[in-house]
Amino acid sequence: STYKKYVIGVKGSDKFTIYDAGSKPATASHDKQGIKLMEIMNTPEETKIGYQNIYCDDDYIYITYTGILNAVMCYDWSGNYAGVFYVNCNKENEAMFHVGNKYYMSFYEPGKRNGGIVYQLYFDKTLLQ
Repeated sequence: STYKKYVIGVKGSDKFTIYDAGSKPATASHDKQGIKLMEIMNTPEETKIGYQNIYCDDDYIYITYTGILNAVMCYDWSGNYAGVFYVNCNKENEAMFHVGNKYYMSFYEPGKRNGGIVYQLYFDKTLLQ
């Protein structure tokens, strides 16, 4: 990574904080856009999406949400909102990761005892702000 920072999600909230390598906040806590997204969607409670996971690469911080749809909210390393992309899968996402230039998301399959499913993600990072 080109940044000596790490990101921590605040449990039970819709916030995250970016820390520098010395364990001091590098930026103030930021409200993630998930709550606003849910309000804009104006959907019944059981179809709203919930905060699931944080993943980072050299370019962005990715906050994954899961529910009827899966969304990935993207932020730059200063904590500025850069955009969102949606994953067309109605299963619960568990993690996002990359190998080389390919990005993947793993999903939980309720009722299955043979593990989860991993799908490759296709998105254009140049579309992020």
